[in-house]
Amino acid sequence: MEKLEKYIELKEAVETFLKKRNELKKRKDLYEPIKISLLDYLCILNIVIYGEREIFPEELKKEIKDEIRKWSKWGSPEPKDQGFSSYYFYLIESEENDKKKVEEVYQINNQLDELKNKIYKISSEIFEYDIYPF
Repeated sequence: MEKLEKYIELKEAVETFLKKRNELKKRKDLYEPIKISLLDYLCILNIVIYGEREIFPEELKKEIKDEIRKWSKWGSPEPKDQGFSSYYFYLIESEENDKKKVEEVYQINNQLDELKNKIYKISSEIFEYDIYPF
């Protein structure tokens, strides 16, 4: 069961990131210049956690490993995957002189950084130490 705990921890980090992102996207004073999607990753994690792992076909096992690698330090060098590390929210131009809002966005981006680092760290650990429940 220890292996699944890593996936559950990772799933919670991804869900928290997505929830925070959705809340921030509703704000009119913020924008996200880079679009990223963790939904495929969340689907993969749900398959690992809730699926019948003992009967996963080899193709699915490979897809799971590839997706985990993509979000780890061994991720794909493709530009779309690099967007995650530089993903932040910014104030719209008309709000950039409001010091309180600038500080608030700084804190928001720090929270997102913590979540991104957690996703990156756990994904790297799973990939590096071959922590697969199948």
